[in-house]
Amino acid sequence: MTLNYLKPFEPGDPIDINVLNKLIQNVNFLASQIAQIYKLPAIQAPVTLTSGATGSTSGNNGFSGNTDGSGNNENFNATDVVRIDILANKVSFRNVGQTIYRTITKEQVESVTGKTIKGFKILTAGYSNAMFVPKGKTESNKKTANGAKLRTFSIVGSQFSFVPAKDGTETYKAGENAPQTTGSSPWYWLYVDFSLSVEVTY
Repeated sequence: MTLNYLKPFEPGDPIDINVLNKLIQNVNFLASQIAQIYKLPAIQAPVTLTSGATGSTSGNNGFSGNTDGSGNNENFNATDVVRIDILANKVSFRNVGQTIYRTITKEQVESVTGKTIKGFKILTAGYSNAMFVPKGKTESNKKTANGAKLRTFSIVGSQFSFVPAKDGTETYKAGENAPQTTGSSPWYWLYVDFSLSVEVTY
């Protein structure tokens, strides 16, 4: 959506229904932009419909003054953007070079929002804090995995994917600064923190 061009008009002038709808669309557009910048719910006013020969207007505004989506009727949607962190997620380093998929569930999103949601989609996905277990050690002895990485992140709806990779042949040292590609658990696991931004519809 973009801003509609409107001719200037003075207070008290009669407003055509099409002009009113353009004003509403402009307000919705600006509310959406502000919501994205400040990560706030974007309340959308409905377009006004004409009713009858008298030219009177009708249309429920769809909300009771709440900005968190509560009290809305079933036809009204409010959106928000939330961050979801999935800590110490295990990625098999036996799958180096292969695409691995992860799916976010509605329950995971609701556990963050604390509200019942209508739907959601992932906007961005990334990772940090890559760790591994040196050979012969236990999971309580994790070290920073500076010889391993995840690349080629891709997002489709509630699913994101990535590819485990060695950080070059010179810097990758199996069992020393990165997981092994063969061996027994837990030595071939890469542990990472996933960080997602998710658009939520209430």
